[in-house]
Amino acid sequence: MSKVILAIASLGPTCTLTALFILGPYLYGLGLERQVVADFVGLARLISVTLIFVMMIYFSRYVRRSTDLALSGKKSLWIAILWLGNVFAVPAFWYFFFVRQSNALGTGRRGPRLRQRGQI
Repeated sequence: MSKVILAIASLGPTCTLTALFILGPYLYGLGLERQVVADFVGLARLISVTLIFVMMIYFSRYVRRSTDLALSGKKSLWIAILWLGNVFAVPAFWYFFFVRQSNALGTGRRGPRLRQRGQI
């Protein structure tokens, strides 16, 4: 359950900001008052940016506390990537270090990795 929440928190803001960028002009054509649409778009952007900031703090703490061998020499690099490329780096970090690791360990959606025929 926590992986689902982490996935939504990582991917949600990026998808929301992209959708607002693409569909934002069309929202004004729905017949609503301009102020209502502007307030909605502003609130959605504020929530998305706040959630990205929270995820950057969470992932930075995760990197600092991690004993993962993939992060051993690259902790400062990943923190810099998270803080400089925040909107794009948060979903990438989530994919590389949560989805890929769970699939590599055999705990992802694909299930446990089975031996090939002939292997001991």
